[in-house]
Amino acid sequence: MIREGRLIFKEGRAHTRPQPREGHPEGRSAYILRLSSFGRIKARYHMSSVSQTQTAPRWRTYALYVVMALLALAFLGSGGTKLAGAEMNVTNFARWGYPLWFMYLTGLIEVVCAILLWPRQTRLIGALGLVATMVGAILTHLVNQEATMIGLPLVLLVLAGIVAWSSRPRTA
Repeated sequence: MIREGRLIFKEGRAHTRPQPREGHPEGRSAYILRLSSFGRIKARYHMSSVSQTQTAPRWRTYALYVVMALLALAFLGSGGTKLAGAEMNVTNFARWGYPLWFMYLTGLIEVVCAILLWPRQTRLIGALGLVATMVGAILTHLVNQEATMIGLPLVLLVLAGIVAWSSRPRTA
């Protein structure tokens, strides 16, 4: 029974009816009511016409997950060796003139950002953190006359940029 925009149940509990979304004509939309497994009625907004939000093609979604997996593997490995204090990383950071604590901070940033790539809500933050880290790596190699070493950081920068671009908030 609907009374003043509310659904009234036999038990006497009332749930407010969801409001229509902005920009959607009321005539083309409907509220779908369904009974949940716990006996509650759930209201869901449904558009009868084509939705205005577009989703990426399936192949693009799969490609994004492959890129994210490659980034996660690369940065979990690289950051893990920095956090473990591998001798190669200690000598490299000393040669570049960075203190030892900066190596551990860089490793922590790489590991945390690699983990942040997976939840959709934090994907943009993780990708932008990896972009910033790779910009720093490229600048470090250029300042120390190691231009031949920027290949891998440049590839990782492009991949992290792709993930960041595809994770940006979209407005209609």
